[in-house]
Amino acid sequence: MKILKIVTFLLFPILALNAQSEDSFKFEKGFKVGLFLGESSGLSFERTVSEHNSIELSFGINELFIDDNQLEKYSSSFLYYYYGQIYSSSLNWIHKKNFGSNSTLFFRSIIGLQTKLITDVRYQINVDAICLPDGVWIINDPVTKTDLDFGVNYFLGLGNNLSDKVSVTLDMGAYTEISNHFLWTKPQFKLGLSYRL
Repeated sequence: MKILKIVTFLLFPILALNAQSEDSFKFEKGFKVGLFLGESSGLSFERTVSEHNSIELSFGINELFIDDNQLEKYSSSFLYYYYGQIYSSSLNWIHKKNFGSNSTLFFRSIIGLQTKLITDVRYQINVDAICLPDGVWIINDPVTKTDLDFGVNYFLGLGNNLSDKVSVTLDMGAYTEISNHFLWTKPQFKLGLSYRL
């Protein structure tokens, strides 16, 4: 949460820059390539389909900055749950609206589908949580596998067109898993920089 406050504090002066520019940015169908940092962090590819709407495909690595062991909170108290890295991909629909006809500042809402590939997942019995009779032993070998989770992500954000090619965005929202037995929701944020080709 502290990181989120710092990012918000640093980004809003940039968003305010040129918010009331005399030049209005005309709609042009185009393709944007971007970088984003947060939860997750990675690359995005955005295709504009109308004046206010676009489709985005993104690829990221989760938990570069935040390691809150969200999955461990939902595992059984009789299991240890560890994992290596989480890789994600998202397909998002973005709706964008400028604040006034001459403003470079804009608001956007995002909803999309996300898959997460969780590597080196290890489940192991917590022997200390089980009362065993004397003379009974448990072979405590971990089970290692790769998990694939599926869910929905949704964001609300602000952005600023720094030029007709470059824009910055700050999005805050959440990811809700819908395919596995955890069914958890996790807050997310993204600080992005994109370039229109």
